[in-house]
Amino acid sequence: MARNGIRRRRRPAINHTGPHGTFAAEPDVGQSDPASPPWAWDQEPVTADLTTPPRWTHVSAWATIGLITGLVAVAASLTGLLAPEGIALGVVSMLICLIGWRSVRRPHVTGHSLVLIGLLSAMAAIVIGLLAITGDFAWPSSDTNEIDRLHTWLDAHLSWLERW
Repeated sequence: MARNGIRRRRRPAINHTGPHGTFAAEPDVGQSDPASPPWAWDQEPVTADLTTPPRWTHVSAWATIGLITGLVAVAASLTGLLAPEGIALGVVSMLICLIGWRSVRRPHVTGHSLVLIGLLSAMAAIVIGLLAITGDFAWPSSDTNEIDRLHTWLDAHLSWLERW
C-alpha cells in the first residue's frame, strides 16, 4: 500500500507472549494492542527503513553516441575530401550531444565528460571542414586527398611499409 508516495513494508510479527511465557490475546486487525506494546518487555521498538535503496549508475547512451559521431566527424573533416560530410556529421553530432547533455542531468546518469568532448569535437569538425572547403587552411583542402598524400609520404620515408 502506498500513501504519500512512500511504500509501506509489512511490519515484523509481534511476539505476543509476556515476559513469563504467558500468551497475550491476539489484537484485532487494524487495531493497536494497548495491553502489550512491543517495547514493554525491553525489546527494541519497531522502526521502518525509509531510506531509498541504492540505484545503479549508468552512462547515457546519447552521450556515448555523441562522442563517437563527433570523433568520426573530425576524422572525416581532416581527410579533406570528406570535409562536407564532416560538417554535416558535426552538426548531427552537436544535436545528439545536446540531447545527451539533457539526459545526463538526471540522477544516477553519468557521461558529462563524454558530452563535453563530443561537443568540442563536433565544433572542431565543423570549423576544420569549413576551412577546408573555403581554402583558408592549407593542409586539409577539399581538392586533394590527404590520405593518399600521407600514404606516399610514409612510403618514401619508411621503406619497410611499401610491402603492406
